[in-house]
Order: sequence, then C-alpha cells, then structure tokens
Amino acid sequence: MQVAFRREDWETDRGPLEQSTSRSTVGATYFLKSHDRKVQADFTHKGENRDIDNDEFRLSVILVF
Repeated sequence: MQVAFRREDWETDRGPLEQSTSRSTVGATYFLKSHDRKVQADFTHKGENRDIDNDEFRLSVILVF
C-alpha cells in the first residue's frame, strides 16, 4: 500500500479579478499485482474565495494484461 499527500496554494491577479486558491489532496494506492493491477483512491478539498463546494473523490482501477 502507498499513501500520498499534496498541498497547492496559488494566487491569481488579473486586473480587477484577484483570486486565492488552495487544494489539499490525500490518496492511497493498493497494489494487487505490482503496478499491473492496482486500486487508487483520492480526495481533494478545494478552497477558493467563492462559496463553491466542488471537492472531489476519485476511484480508479488499473488492469494491465
């Protein structure tokens, strides 16, 4: 099993539009057979200036024959 964490912060200044954005992601990979067969899951919390709830959860299954 492999666990990962990522944090991103950036600011955008485009004339009258200023925006501060941050994202925190935590994920895990479970290896069934090396990198040929694995299950991956991650959750990303997106923090933005606006009041938007756009967090995401992803689940992936990788099979190589």
